[in-house]
Amino acid sequence: SLAQQVLFVGKAVRTLRRGAQNIDAREVESKGGDEHEARQGGAQGLTDLEIEAFASEFENLKLAPVFHLLSFEALVRRMHVVVAKRLWRLVVVGACLVDHLQAVRDLVLLGKGELWHELILSGRALMQQQPTTRSEDALRDGPLAHAKRSCGLDEDEDGAGGGSEWHALASRLRLTLALDTFTCRSFDSLVGFHLLGCSAHNRDARTVVLAAPMPASKAAAGLHPQLFRSGALQSVGKKKVRRSFSSLCKFSWSAVEEQRASDGDSGAGGTAVAALKGSTLFLGLVLHNSSGSGGADGVEGCPNSLGVILELNHSGASLSVRHCPRADGVEGCPNSLGVILELSHSGASLSVRHCPRAEEFSSATPTVKTLASVDLPRRPLPDLGHWLLVEYDASDSAAPCLKVFLDDPQKREPPILNKQLALHKVLSLDVGAGDTASVKLHAGIARSTNPAGGADTGSASAALHEWAFSACADNASQPPALTPALPSVTGSASSSLQGGSVVERLLDSSAAWDELKAEYAVQWPLHLVLTQDAAAQYNKLFALLWKTKRTCVELELVFPKLMEPRYRRMQPRDNVWMRPLQVLHGQMLFFLQNLYMYLQVDVVEAAHGELLAAVEAQQDFDAVRRAHASYLAAMTKKSHVGVRPLMDGLKRLMRLCRHFAVLFNNYSNAADIPHPEVAAISDRFRCDAAYLFLMLERTDAKELAARLDYNGWFSSMARSLTGYA
Repeated sequence: SLAQQVLFVGKAVRTLRRGAQNIDAREVESKGGDEHEARQGGAQGLTDLEIEAFASEFENLKLAPVFHLLSFEALVRRMHVVVAKRLWRLVVVGACLVDHLQAVRDLVLLGKGELWHELILSGRALMQQQPTTRSEDALRDGPLAHAKRSCGLDEDEDGAGGGSEWHALASRLRLTLALDTFTCRSFDSLVGFHLLGCSAHNRDARTVVLAAPMPASKAAAGLHPQLFRSGALQSVGKKKVRRSFSSLCKFSWSAVEEQRASDGDSGAGGTAVAALKGSTLFLGLVLHNSSGSGGADGVEGCPNSLGVILELNHSGASLSVRHCPRADGVEGCPNSLGVILELSHSGASLSVRHCPRAEEFSSATPTVKTLASVDLPRRPLPDLGHWLLVEYDASDSAAPCLKVFLDDPQKREPPILNKQLALHKVLSLDVGAGDTASVKLHAGIARSTNPAGGADTGSASAALHEWAFSACADNASQPPALTPALPSVTGSASSSLQGGSVVERLLDSSAAWDELKAEYAVQWPLHLVLTQDAAAQYNKLFALLWKTKRTCVELELVFPKLMEPRYRRMQPRDNVWMRPLQVLHGQMLFFLQNLYMYLQVDVVEAAHGELLAAVEAQQDFDAVRRAHASYLAAMTKKSHVGVRPLMDGLKRLMRLCRHFAVLFNNYSNAADIPHPEVAAISDRFRCDAAYLFLMLERTDAKELAARLDYNGWFSSMARSLTGYA
């Protein structure tokens, strides 16, 4: 439409004027660009003469006594043709789009199979353990670096070598772990966390100071009349919080040292309360999907936010659930949820606050709504450790509830606050990433505009000592229980089994690494094609390819053990237990190899070839962008990553395959493997495989069904189990 063309032209002109000079014109000349046009800048951007000419034509249309729509449309079309061609030169030729598309195929879509094979082999020991907040660095510096060296993707010692260009592209790959569960007993390092605002890391005390007092000089100068200081500790990556989550933190608050000295021998408790005179200390858990930092409570000033707020002031303490539906939210952090502890001279309070999405605001005036509130019987004592436990449980969709416990991590007493709340209705979650939100612990010190008793000299600080957070898996029935007996820093993508067998724990640890994500660093102007939405789609495909490749490698490593001479030389009457192992291994490996071959060849390679042909055949940016969108859509459709029942079926089958591999690796002699367990795995695998094949046959996944059933094994098994013809 005309409106879309006008919008495209406007954005394209701004892009071409803003940064075209960042691309060296010599690249264009070396790749066949027009030499004169490159010298004038026209090969990559619009010249001043061209912009002035178009502006002059628009001015003539504006000054005409009668507006002529057809002339306007013709001018817009001419501009569209020019800027689309220049954008094509800028992105495809100048920024080498084709090279980056091939790098994404090789590095994110596992096209360079030897790299990922080496990574899996060298990282097997690491991936048999539960991932922690340090596992990401360990994977990058260990297995990934080794895999790059093995494949010649690192630079030579002199910085040269044949792999220098590929090294530059390979260096853009970053592997990240989105841990939905983590436990940190002490903050000796901040791996896996970000510091926000004025928060600081105290390495000696192994704590994080979330809110430090305002220096006396600034307070005396009248700086920050409303807000002293605020800061937060945010976990890296978003967490899946829609169904259930549990957060347990240990914190403390205290008076500033100079305030202690001025109060003489009034006592520690009295000094701390005096430090709250005219001030309020907030502390709480905040969930959000925005870039806003929030106000003193971490939620105030965040549009579309919800917070559980603990407030301590000079009068006492309270706990409340607050919600803000306007542009400055609960306030300043759009789309956030917070559990906030507030301390002031009058007491302490705890509240849940929510700030909605920015588009829901009808006024610029900040207004905070309190959804629930309760006064605490006593203020948390200063200089002592206190526990704040926040649990959300939506397993009962009819009555989802948010519970808050203070200094009761074992939940021996009823919750201080119990609020029925549907999280997804008050907080906009990131649906594309699995209903996720960012999680942070926020603290701040706010002061009254006119504090009672004259000038405000009181001040306090808050520190975080421990933090454990766990988001339930999709099949979890209740939030995980967190206790103050925290282990060392660990995390997992799903709640680990409590008291399960060794095999089950190994399977859970291995499955946690399936949450690995591959990020390819994109620089201007490649972001015009390789957008954030495209990166999310690439990661969905990567997740399927990654878990399939890992499982396939694990089964391949079992084969040499099955072929050991001590088993092959056994008499037939002595190895009756060996034949079922060999048959099951062959069936599993057959299934996974054909699945991986389909994904890598029939899906990725076929679509990639069509994409390159489309890019090389066009000299129009719009056509390139449409070709890339079609490329992603084709891979998504043919891989069926969006079909939840199919993905669940594949997940069950891969867990069975890993179960078999773990069993075999845990016994030095195959004869010691429990035969009933192998029989149970075999029966379960056959049933799930037959169910998956029938699902493929009855949907539009017939190409995948044909690839898996090329020799008729699946169809014959389905007939024998279900009678399906």
